[in-house]
Amino acid sequence: MLDGSEETKMTDAQWADVESDIIEEFKTFAKRSNDQNEKLYKRIREERAFESGEQWNSGDQKNRGEGRAEMTINLTSVFVNAVVNPFLAKPFKVRAIARDEKLFGDGVRKLNARLTNIQNEYSTHESNGMAFKDEVGVGLGFSYATIEDKDGERRIRYLHIEDQTMVILDPEAKGVALEDAERIGVVDFILYETAKKMYGEDIVRYNNPEKAALTNFGSCWEVKKDHVAVITYFRKDGHNVEYFRMCGDHIVDYGVFEGLEYLPVFAFTGDRIWLDDRRTFSGVIRKVKSEQKTINYAQSQLIERLAKSPKAFFLTSTKAIEGFEEDYQNAEYGNSYVIRYNPEDIKTKKKLDAPQFIQPQVHTEDLQGAINAAINQMSVATGISPNGIVEQNLTDQKTATEVLLRTKSSQSNVSNYVSHAKETIRIAGQVLAHLCIQLYIQTCFVNLCHCFSVCGECPLLMFAQI
Repeated sequence: MLDGSEETKMTDAQWADVESDIIEEFKTFAKRSNDQNEKLYKRIREERAFESGEQWNSGDQKNRGEGRAEMTINLTSVFVNAVVNPFLAKPFKVRAIARDEKLFGDGVRKLNARLTNIQNEYSTHESNGMAFKDEVGVGLGFSYATIEDKDGERRIRYLHIEDQTMVILDPEAKGVALEDAERIGVVDFILYETAKKMYGEDIVRYNNPEKAALTNFGSCWEVKKDHVAVITYFRKDGHNVEYFRMCGDHIVDYGVFEGLEYLPVFAFTGDRIWLDDRRTFSGVIRKVKSEQKTINYAQSQLIERLAKSPKAFFLTSTKAIEGFEEDYQNAEYGNSYVIRYNPEDIKTKKKLDAPQFIQPQVHTEDLQGAINAAINQMSVATGISPNGIVEQNLTDQKTATEVLLRTKSSQSNVSNYVSHAKETIRIAGQVLAHLCIQLYIQTCFVNLCHCFSVCGECPLLMFAQI
């Protein structure tokens, strides 16, 4: 384990060896993760684009022919939001309960006050809500906790990871929230020039970002041209968690979170499925994708049918409109409610029939039926009504736990999303509690600190609830 004093005890050569060893350890881990999750991350990126409305591709043009209408009625987000909105309306919050009230009660009460402040200041329910939406949509989302310096003060932050495919997963983790992970990484890319300003001119030894040590660690995370990767790498070490922030060829920051039982990156996982003999994650988008394509095809066909339908016209004899031809030529564009005609032949005085206005019918029942059938199939595949996962209005839903109970009924089969999120938030709360104790060491926290960092035992029961 490294600590803040280790670097000062090493020669430059020794420290360079340590940097090299840790970076190589990380790259080996990242390549294993890439092999495990490459197809998952490719599918997540495709499904995110699909949910955003990018639902037509070259295969569709090949199937239907080029130059045809490509209309989209995007219902994917409707089904995702039907699960997410009740969760957002009454979000989970975390609090601690002392296992031994006499020994830890006072400390835990003050700890809960700190936890409440953190959850309010950083709107943790919003971060959890966005991660939960990722979980429901594509099967995987993340939030994370960290300590950072701001205006000379160290603060705990809790945030959502916007791009879940930038998280390097431990391929051995199996828990509901992947809480048994021993390692995890978070990737970002910044311009090489920016990296030199932030971390020094020698951040890449050969002044060529393409030759930096932190390249070629997985096809999921290809480094862009003129960019360098910035990696935050966490690994467990006994009852502590070490972190390394790496860029280019160097470790630019490192430290230890003492007494953490879990890594401070929290996975919101959706459905567990098997693809290509590997366990992976999926969400609602995968279930409704084919039906959504059906709806788009039918709507496009309907638009084409309407576009090709003949215009309305008048059926009459030439003698009936003789002298009034201009009225009929402009009938489609005029504002007049009166169109003249000759009630009789001017010469023979024979009575003439009034012109008949003909509106051709466009038959769309078959296409409307296909659209409705596809929507019904979406509901069957997901167990979700487009109107929501419960029949009541959001104002009538008392708690997230109540939503969870209702979703276990025949109305829905999405309770796993909520129960998985609840477990993740509970684990996140335990990490936040540990960080609070580490950061705000006061008299009332001494016993808690001793249990976390020395005994490796948790004196708290963590709950995610309203």
